[in-house]
Amino acid sequence: MKAKNPPITLAHFHSILTYDSATGVFTWRERPVSMFAATRLQTAETRARLWNTRCAGKPAGYQMAKGYILIRQAGLFTVLAHRLAWFFTHEIWPTVDVDHINGDPSDNRLVNLRLATVSQNLWNCKGHRDSVTGVKGVYPDPVKGYRAKVMRGGRTYDAGRFDDLGDAKAARDALALRLHGEFMRD
Repeated sequence: MKAKNPPITLAHFHSILTYDSATGVFTWRERPVSMFAATRLQTAETRARLWNTRCAGKPAGYQMAKGYILIRQAGLFTVLAHRLAWFFTHEIWPTVDVDHINGDPSDNRLVNLRLATVSQNLWNCKGHRDSVTGVKGVYPDPVKGYRAKVMRGGRTYDAGRFDDLGDAKAARDALALRLHGEFMRD
C-alpha cells in the first residue's frame, strides 16, 4: 500500500516530528503558538496548549490493520511512516517501494528499510495463510509428495518433485535465493 507523497517540505516535517532511526519511532514535537489559528471558541494560545499537552513527546501515527504505521496531520498530509523514514534520512521521497527487510510492516528502523521494485517487495512477503503445506512455494503433488516452485517475472520456475516436505522446502529456498537474491523470503 502506498499513500501519496505529501507536498510538504523536509523542513516542515523536521519542525513537527522527530525520528529515531534506531527504534523506527516518530514522535511529535512541541509546537509554538504561531502554528495555531484562533477559532471562534478558542485562542491560538489555548489551542497550542491543548495540542501540546495531548500530543507533544508522544509517538506519531497509528497502526493500520495490516501493520503499517500511518502518520497524518489533518488537512496537510497522510503518509506511511516507512516512506517518511526514508525521506527523513535520505532527504528525497522514494520513487519505488520501501521494503521492510524482516517483513514486519510496523518495524520502521532504518536498518530494516530498503528500496525495492514492486516485484522485489512481493518476493519478500510471507507465504499464503491458507497454504496446504504451510511452506511458501511448496504444493502437494499427485506424482510424488510435494512440488516446489518459484515465480519471477510472471514465469514459474520448477524446483522439482520430492517425497519429503523438508527436501522440497530446501530446493525451493535454493532456487528462490538464486532468482530473488537478497529479497528471497522463506
